[in-house]
Amino acid sequence: MRTVIDDDTGEEFDLRWTDAYLAELNAVQNGWCQHPTTELRRRIIASGQVTYWHQCLCCGRFPGSAVRKPDDADRIPDADTTLQERYDAQRAAQRHEIEQKHIRLQKRERADWWRQYDQYIDSPAWKALWRAVMERSRGICEGCGCRPATQVHHETYKNFGNEFLWELRAVCDHCHRRCHPEKQETAA
Repeated sequence: MRTVIDDDTGEEFDLRWTDAYLAELNAVQNGWCQHPTTELRRRIIASGQVTYWHQCLCCGRFPGSAVRKPDDADRIPDADTTLQERYDAQRAAQRHEIEQKHIRLQKRERADWWRQYDQYIDSPAWKALWRAVMERSRGICEGCGCRPATQVHHETYKNFGNEFLWELRAVCDHCHRRCHPEKQETAA
């Protein structure tokens, strides 16, 4: 999971690494420029020496090695440092768009899941399970063992809608909050 900012809300969002998300990121990451058009450019290296390289006019990189000083060296333009910056910014924007697309997809999936959850919690099947869990616990919280149980907590949602009784626990409000620390407000 990766925490990112949702552009639609400005809030943090925990983006899951789904297969589709990873495939799109990898396509951008592995789609390196093939340097379709290069042009000879003058470049000053760290030692201060003037060298000549073929610079890709798409990504701004210098494929290959330095070349021999040409006879018309005075007409060779300087390397364009903005090409690589622009190319890298375009790739970052592509990654960002993919990220935002998958935030929207995952938000929709979560909303769909919660709609199904709410429908299920109102169903006769859930009410029968809820009663069975409360009877098993004799109405006492299975977390602290002393307070009255008020809720049934899912240990897992793996079998959601067809749960085993041992996947469900009768809990009081206090213990249920402890089961879900991620839902608690952080103290300021």
